[in-house]
Amino acid sequence: MRQGEESLRLELLRRHAASAEERARIPPPPGPTFNGLFRRESAGRQSLFAA
Repeated sequence: MRQGEESLRLELLRRHAASAEERARIPPPPGPTFNGLFRRESAGRQSLFAA
């Protein structure tokens, strides 16, 4: 939830920026919290989404 709030805050800053230069100084939003958690599979382990 915290990352969602941060992402929203940054998006609002981007939308209210007065110039392209000001918009470029705003960092990108944080990445996904569970990046790759459900896609990793090792030998002998099934995906969490396996049927």
